[in-house]
Amino acid sequence: MMMSRSLPSLLSFSFLFWVLFLVSTTNLSSASTISACLLGSDVKEDGHDDDEATTLVIEAELGDAEKVQAITDIMNTNENIALSNESTATMKSTTTTATTTTTTADHGKKLVDWLRSKEGGLFNPKLEIRQADPTDPDSFYGMFANEEIEEDDILLQIPREWIFTSVGESSEEGVVNDDDDERNPDDDDDWADDERSPDDDDDWICPVTRKLIREMKLGDSSRYAPYVNYLKDQPRGQLPSHWSRQGKALLLKVLGEDDQDSYHELLPPGFVVGLVDGWKANCDGGDDEFEQHVFLMVLQRGWDEILIPVFDMMSHRNGDQWLNTKSNSIFEETLPYIQVRARKHIRAGGEIYTSYDQCEECGGRMDTYGTQDIFRDYGFVENFPQKWIFENQNVAFRLDQKQQQMKKQQDGGEKELEQLELTWITPIPQEKEILEFFEQQIERLQYLHIENLHEIPVNELATIRNFIKATMTAMKTMMGAAAVVVAADNEALAEK
Repeated sequence: MMMSRSLPSLLSFSFLFWVLFLVSTTNLSSASTISACLLGSDVKEDGHDDDEATTLVIEAELGDAEKVQAITDIMNTNENIALSNESTATMKSTTTTATTTTTTADHGKKLVDWLRSKEGGLFNPKLEIRQADPTDPDSFYGMFANEEIEEDDILLQIPREWIFTSVGESSEEGVVNDDDDERNPDDDDDWADDERSPDDDDDWICPVTRKLIREMKLGDSSRYAPYVNYLKDQPRGQLPSHWSRQGKALLLKVLGEDDQDSYHELLPPGFVVGLVDGWKANCDGGDDEFEQHVFLMVLQRGWDEILIPVFDMMSHRNGDQWLNTKSNSIFEETLPYIQVRARKHIRAGGEIYTSYDQCEECGGRMDTYGTQDIFRDYGFVENFPQKWIFENQNVAFRLDQKQQQMKKQQDGGEKELEQLELTWITPIPQEKEILEFFEQQIERLQYLHIENLHEIPVNELATIRNFIKATMTAMKTMMGAAAVVVAADNEALAEK
């Protein structure tokens, strides 16, 4: 999970945006066209401080209902699909959610009992694995506090002998020896870039994938039976790389695939449907669907070549308000346990969150791995806060959600507004070519024409719809912020 690249240092520019949440669309009679729900904004400056960190309050109403290009009937039909940002990232239609949830509940109990049965194993009794809303069979699954938990309390303790890894095992079993795979997480040169290119040297993943394939086939006879049985029941197609041919084609069209080169899209993430190529190119894998599924699960759930039972059932969310766990070193083999503690006080009923890119040993990934990468590698659009990286344009920024407020309308009604805060990571883009690029991408997505939607699985359509909306929001907010700064700079020059 580690990356070694770095982006320019964080600039102290902060922007506050008010974004109108549109709650209604006009249905189309045809299921042949899809357009994003977010349109252009009118922006006005409220304040500007040249000496301190730049803070602006901007009101950006993203179009009136009559302007909104409608999502097609098939997309509106599936508004209630449970889209979870949990580590399992299970994307499915509402017709299958209840069955899968029941299975996950059984596996969760068995895994907790299994962990507690091991010497040194601990699952805090103040925790439970359950649905977010126990009364809703379609709500997502996660780990929650059933009582108040104090800062620094131990949440999980996994004996190192029960983590799932191929490191240190006999090469006769198709796995590697410690000496062959020794890497220092603090050494940038030792860690592979986590861009997931099929050409990357990801040999570390091959042995642990082969081991997991063997153990999953053993089932109840496996040393890790509760864990591998849980993984066996994870649905396929969670990641775009394992989607249907039609779903992949639609996603690549959304990203603006270059017809001459399927590995270079206009928008990130790169290699969004190409992760399976790593199994074939680096591991001499074949076309077996099960083996490809296992390979992608290792990418999705692993700390590099390590899988950690129970810990990997935690949901992901960044931000001081949400991220509430910390752990000791995953890779320090002299430590007898992997220990997860409460980063802060956790209220009863609160969900337990870990981070896929802001963890203690995430290395360069903390700066160079963003929302688009999480979408590719985990199969969901992360909740706020988000980190958007457009590497080819050297544009990167963080986007966070603030409290919702209501705005009074002239007719006496109210609109629900959501405050978004944009913080630049790279210098504010002012070059004409870069700004034109984003304008073109916004317009392209706004009027994207899609055919044969009925051929694309419902869960894939819903996930793509989420990605389009998030990408449009990010680009529009960024362009609004950049426009205000450019206008202020131009005004300052004109006054001289």
